[in-house]
Amino acid sequence: MGSTIWNWLGELDGVGEEVYYKGRPVWLCTYYGRVYNTPLSPDAVYEFLREALRYPVEDKPFRGPGRYAKDNLVYRNKFHGSADNFSCKELILENGKSIYEAVYSGGLVDQRARDSF
Repeated sequence: MGSTIWNWLGELDGVGEEVYYKGRPVWLCTYYGRVYNTPLSPDAVYEFLREALRYPVEDKPFRGPGRYAKDNLVYRNKFHGSADNFSCKELILENGKSIYEAVYSGGLVDQRARDSF
């Protein structure tokens, strides 16, 4: 298993993610996301986001699944590319209205490290 480093700036916005395996960087994902247009607290929105992120697509292990729903919230993730080089957009909808949006991109950062696993 790898480890992930998350960097957050502010209450509503988040940036950056690095994944390490055996102490070496494997891939990097940069992102910017924000919560808006909702009476829900940012903590509640990010709690739902963290829940959705527990179900990544097996061949695209960055961020969450294509769709995840619970109660009146829906997480959507639109993938482009593969783990080598990807860009994506994720949304959270509350009762069909967008309340969170993030764009992210990344890829493998050290082919030699990946090939030696």
